[in-house]
Amino acid sequence: CTVRCGFLGSKVCSPVTCEAANPTQCTAGSGGSGGSGGSSTAGCDSGYTQVGTKCYMVQAGPVNYLDALTSCISMGAKLASLESEVEQNAVYALTGSTGAWLGLTDFLDEGVFSWVDGAVFDSATSYNNWRPNQPNNGNINQHCVWIRPDGGWDDITCKKTEAYVCQKTARS
Repeated sequence: CTVRCGFLGSKVCSPVTCEAANPTQCTAGSGGSGGSGGSSTAGCDSGYTQVGTKCYMVQAGPVNYLDALTSCISMGAKLASLESEVEQNAVYALTGSTGAWLGLTDFLDEGVFSWVDGAVFDSATSYNNWRPNQPNNGNINQHCVWIRPDGGWDDITCKKTEAYVCQKTARS
């Protein structure tokens, strides 16, 4: 298979086998039901959990935000966006006591958060689960959002290393 790499997946790396690119998620054959085990559902690849029209998978990392972003892209996914309480609860159940990077950031425009998958985020009207007094851009250096082990969202420095949640669109 070919793997997207580079900043935001802007170039194609040399071809690699599926087993080398993603050894824990490869399945034999084609279609969504190949392989065994994992927590896949009918509309998602093996290892992903379906929530509505989205499929989520937690990667243990720990990696910094840029590495999380590019790793999801290399798997044909994006860092996760949580647009409802149902999605929040499902991802929190997957991340549990670890916490993980989400695809919400304000590194393009300080104080204006946006989902990296293009989903709309309006701080006044969009679903959010910010902890009290967050986001706060502590030390003028917090531009990346993670879901904490308590389920609340917090902006922290992008160089911290955390687990991360990748997202794909479910097959219909």
